[in-house]
Amino acid sequence: MREVKAKKITARIESLAKPLRVAGRLQWRNKPVDVDLQIPAVDTILAGNLSAEGIPLKLQVKMPDANLSLDGKAALAGTYAGKLGFSTADLSAFLAGLGQSGAESIGPLAFNGHVDAGATGVSFQEASISVNSVEGAGSGSVEFTAPLKIMTALNFDELDLAQLAGAQSPALQAKAATGAEPADVPLDLSALRSIDATIKVNAKKLGYGKVFAGPVATSLVVSDGVASLTLPEAPFYGGHVVASLRADSSQSEPSIALKTSISGASAAPLLTDMAGFKHLEGSLKAEFDVTGAGRTSGALAKSLQGNANVGFSDGAIRGIDIANVYNNLVSLMTSGFKQDESKATTFTELGASFAIEGGVARTEDLKLVGPLIRMTGNGAADLAQSTLNFRLEPRLVASLKGQGAEISTDGIGVPVVVEGSFAAPRIYPDLSDLLKNPDAALAKLKDFGLPIDKLHIGDLLNEDGAGAAVKDLLGGTLDKALKDKAFKQEEQQLSIEEIIGGDPAPKPDEAAVEIPTNEEAAKADAPTEQPANGTEVPSEEADGPMEGFFKQLLR
Repeated sequence: MREVKAKKITARIESLAKPLRVAGRLQWRNKPVDVDLQIPAVDTILAGNLSAEGIPLKLQVKMPDANLSLDGKAALAGTYAGKLGFSTADLSAFLAGLGQSGAESIGPLAFNGHVDAGATGVSFQEASISVNSVEGAGSGSVEFTAPLKIMTALNFDELDLAQLAGAQSPALQAKAATGAEPADVPLDLSALRSIDATIKVNAKKLGYGKVFAGPVATSLVVSDGVASLTLPEAPFYGGHVVASLRADSSQSEPSIALKTSISGASAAPLLTDMAGFKHLEGSLKAEFDVTGAGRTSGALAKSLQGNANVGFSDGAIRGIDIANVYNNLVSLMTSGFKQDESKATTFTELGASFAIEGGVARTEDLKLVGPLIRMTGNGAADLAQSTLNFRLEPRLVASLKGQGAEISTDGIGVPVVVEGSFAAPRIYPDLSDLLKNPDAALAKLKDFGLPIDKLHIGDLLNEDGAGAAVKDLLGGTLDKALKDKAFKQEEQQLSIEEIIGGDPAPKPDEAAVEIPTNEEAAKADAPTEQPANGTEVPSEEADGPMEGFFKQLLR
C-alpha cells in the first residue's frame, strides 16, 4: 500500500451548527491530490443524529489525470447514494498509475449521473457517459462479479464503433485519403473477457469510421469474451442494410466475423466514405460474408476470407468514357490518354462475385451492360493494401436488345485497365490487342458505318512502300517505330507506350521529339502526294510511318 502524505490540510469550523469543511493537498503515488470535503455540522455528528441513510457529504478530488466529485449520502456500511462525476483524459494511463490494467483501448472517459452504490454493485440513472469521445445517455447497473455483469440501455446521437474501440479513425482516414499505405494499429479486444453485458442501443447514427446507418435500435451482447451485434433493417445511404457482427477475444488471436446485406444504397457516397473510392455511381445491391483474425488491423486485413456478391444498376464508371475512346482512337494513339473525372461510362447493370482469400478479393465474372457497351472483366482488390488491379474487356455493340441483354463478345474491343490505390486509381485503355489485329478492327469499324473507304485506309494497308510500313506498324511493331519518338506526358496522362504495352513513358532527358498540336501540324505540313509503291522514305526528312498513316487517315 502506498502512503499518503499530507502537504497542507485546512479544517474550517465556523460554527458547530454549520458544516465542517476540510480542504488541502495530499501526495499520493508521487502525484499531488487536491481534496475539498464538506460534512454535516459538528453538533449533528456529536449528537448522533445521523440517519441510517448515511452522512450527507460533498467531495471534490482533483488529480493531474482525473477528477472525482460526489454530492450525496454515504453510510458507514459502505454505501453511497447521490450524484457522481468522474473524468479522465486517459483511463488506461490512470489505471496504470494505480497498478491496474485492462483498459488499453480506452482514452478519455467521463461519467455524470445519479448512482446507488454498495459493496456488491452499482446502478445509475439519468447518466451521461463519454468513452473515447463517443457520447451517450441512459441508465443501467453493474454487478461486481468476475467477470463484471453489465445491463444498460443507452441512447446515442452518433455511435462510432471505431472511435469507441479506440481506433485512431481520423488519422487513418486522412492517411487513406492520400492513397498512402494503411496504418497498422493494434487490435485489442481484451476488455471483452472481463465483462458479461447486455447493452440496448438506440442511435440516430450507428457505424464505423465514416460509414453510418440509422436510426438504429439493437442490442450488443457480450459473453465469454465474445461480442455479438445484430443490426435489423436500417436506413443506409438512401437504401437499407441488415448486418451481424461477431468479435471474439476468447482465442489467442482476436477474430471478427461480418455478414452484411445492402439494397438500394447510393454507391458513390458509400464507396467514398468506405474507401475513398470515387469512380462508381449507381444503386448498390450487395452481400458480404467475411471472417478474419489478427493481433493488428493489418494482420486482420491480410487474413480476411469469405465471399461477396456486388451489383450496381443505372450508374456510371467515372473517369473514362469508353464509347468516346472508340470515337477518338486516332487522337488517342497519337497523343495518349488523359483520365478525366468529368467523363463517364454509363451502364444499366454492373455486377461481379468475389472469392476472398488472404485479404484479396478476386473475381472472374465481372460484367457490365450499357446503352453502347457490353463488358466482361476479371481482377482483384487487395483489402489489406487498399489497391485495385482489374482488366475490363468492353465491346462496342452495333445493335441493342435493351436493358438486361446478355453479354455479347461481338464488337470492337479496347480493354480498360483499372489499377492503383482505392483513393486514386488509374483508369486507362490498353490498345495493344487492337493494334495487333488492325484488319479485324477496320472491318468492325466499317460495320458501324464509318467511311473506311473514303479514309483511304485500304491504300495504306497495301503490301508495298508506306502501306507495308503502316501495316507493320499496326500489326505489332509499334514499339520499334516508337524507339526514336517520345510523347509528352501531362499530369495523370498516359503515353502511347503505357497504353499499348504498360511500359513507362520515356524519361524527360530521353525525349527527342514532341507531337505538334493540330494547328502547328497544319502550318508545318502541307498535303503531299503519297509516295509510289516501293519508294523508300528517308528517315530524317520525311514523316515516320505513324505520322504518315494518321495524315492519310485525316485527309
